[in-house]
Amino acid sequence: MLKNITIYSIGNIIPQAATFLLLPLYTRYLIPAEYGIVQSMHVMAGILTVLMTLAIDRSIYRFYFEYNTIDKRKAFLGTITISLLSISTITLFILLIMRSTVALIFESISFYPYFAYAITTVYLTVLGIIPKVYFQVEEKAGKFIKFSLGEFFLKTILIIFFVVYAGRGAEGMLLGGLLSAFFLSPVYIYVISKIIIPKWDKNIFIENIKYSYPMVVGLLSGWILNLSDRVFIERFLSITDVGIYSLAYKIAGILMISTTAINQAYNPIFFKIANDKNKNSKQILSVYNNYIILCIIMFAMIITMFSKEFIMILSHEYSSAYSLVPIIMVGIIFSQIGGLYNRAYYQEKTTIQPTLIGLAAAVLNVLLNILWVPRYGIVGAAYSTVISFMLMFILIYSFSKRYYYIPINWSTLLPIFTLFIFISVFFFYFNFSIIIGLLLKCSLIILVCLFFWYKYKDALLKKPIQT
Repeated sequence: MLKNITIYSIGNIIPQAATFLLLPLYTRYLIPAEYGIVQSMHVMAGILTVLMTLAIDRSIYRFYFEYNTIDKRKAFLGTITISLLSISTITLFILLIMRSTVALIFESISFYPYFAYAITTVYLTVLGIIPKVYFQVEEKAGKFIKFSLGEFFLKTILIIFFVVYAGRGAEGMLLGGLLSAFFLSPVYIYVISKIIIPKWDKNIFIENIKYSYPMVVGLLSGWILNLSDRVFIERFLSITDVGIYSLAYKIAGILMISTTAINQAYNPIFFKIANDKNKNSKQILSVYNNYIILCIIMFAMIITMFSKEFIMILSHEYSSAYSLVPIIMVGIIFSQIGGLYNRAYYQEKTTIQPTLIGLAAAVLNVLLNILWVPRYGIVGAAYSTVISFMLMFILIYSFSKRYYYIPINWSTLLPIFTLFIFISVFFFYFNFSIIIGLLLKCSLIILVCLFFWYKYKDALLKKPIQT
């Protein structure tokens, strides 16, 4: 599992982490309003990706190995590729025709150049989906890493050029992403030409669209939960507030970056153990789950503790973002733990329950944002996120008991979560100088790590359980 985590970290997590580390540079050259424009377009990109793919690329993971010859697999990928290009092209033309309506999503942002750049970038990046999924299912980790890092470095170089050297602000940041996708398009096309047979099969398309369309609802619900609050902030407050809130969310979102690699590595382990006839399977998975939840809470505590010092490095215009980080972090903790329990449904081959639960949480999030953002500002948006994710976790956990339920060791984890809350509140209300604050926080982390190492070292040093 550690080996797989390392592979996915290099290819997928490091670019995201590096983007975060570049925040001090970007915020130095982008005022909060410009940063708000960029993040608003990233919000647009999230929903556009769903609309331009209808999630049919995700069916590759499920159906690829049902085809037992190379030619059949290539024909399958050919159908998926042609379908993706057709759907994305139709969506592109609809968006351009309805550009005046699309621009109403963020009224303070003009369609040209901002919306146009974001829409075109998503359209071009659809080409890169098939190669990356192919590398994953074929376990060609080296090529996956080269692909991901190549995309990251090219995009970063272009963004730095347009933002830092050309001084083109938010437009330059979006233009850098667009040109990166444009320059990589020939590479995408070349790789695709080697792995597909370019023909379209109606039956394959219908089978895959039936499998993927329920995921569209889930993905849209996830978009609403994670990103739609920026729409309400821009509508009721200002684009500057979008920038400040987005920065706080990005810092808290480091937790999601940290847990992505864990989840990618844990998925095959979970289903391998769950499908084994061993009577101890649930007990084994309970140990895995509890260790992962422990890691989630620990990562959250470390990120929250040092968020103040990180924001102080940035421009003083972003200083108010610090107070939002602990609030948003609580919501993200619940979302990540809830994600562990989605596997209870997937193991029983059902996706409708988590889809409906996500939809219910999304509806609640929209209602709370409408009620609280005008009254409480960006703090209201943060609490809307927490309440929505808490509801989603409670429902997912409660209903999972009807499926492949894995118990949580509440007696151990609740005190740790309480400790996280206490430490966050303590450092929020008591101000220290940077040096004293860093010394206190580092000392506390060392003590906590030593405590958990002493408590769990015997289990961590055991050889993996064979099933």
